[in-house]
Amino acid sequence: MLDNNRDEFKKILLHQAEKFKMILKEFLDDFYLKLPTAANINPKIALKFLKIISLKVEDCFKFEESLKSDLSVFNVNQPESLDLRKLDTEVKIVQNIWQLILDWQTSWDNWRKGNFWKINIDEMEDKALSLYKEFSMLNKMYYDRHWEMLEVTTKSIDSFRRTLPLITALKNPNMRERHWSRVRGVMQV
Repeated sequence: MLDNNRDEFKKILLHQAEKFKMILKEFLDDFYLKLPTAANINPKIALKFLKIISLKVEDCFKFEESLKSDLSVFNVNQPESLDLRKLDTEVKIVQNIWQLILDWQTSWDNWRKGNFWKINIDEMEDKALSLYKEFSMLNKMYYDRHWEMLEVTTKSIDSFRRTLPLITALKNPNMRERHWSRVRGVMQV
């Protein structure tokens, strides 16, 4: 009975392989359309979306492995899907960027809302400098993609990095009340 249905099983598996290839192509195209790259997106929401995509990619890898195993029974060599590998790489790249953005926003919120006198300037400088270097490198690598979230965050970190000398000066213990009065006058507060 198995011998009689051998060709039919093989044909079904080959059809599944073709269908899987088409589904992956659509999945990749859909991913590029829905890719969260706007600067106004909450990083936590973007990371949740990318986690869902990542889980779907894992399922696709499992299905592909199963399909390759089934086809090997019929001595059919199924090549690895380039679209699936590309999708996996893209998801990881964008997840990494959003994770860095979340890290930056968390640090920025802590500094902004924390007690000014308890802020560790050295830690702040180190964090800002390391994130700026990382974002500058990512910006150069993916410049041609024009990802808004990457460009806006890089500019934001650079602006913050440029204000660090002012923060250091304001935190100087030699600042007297007359100095603070002048700052208030300039700021009209």
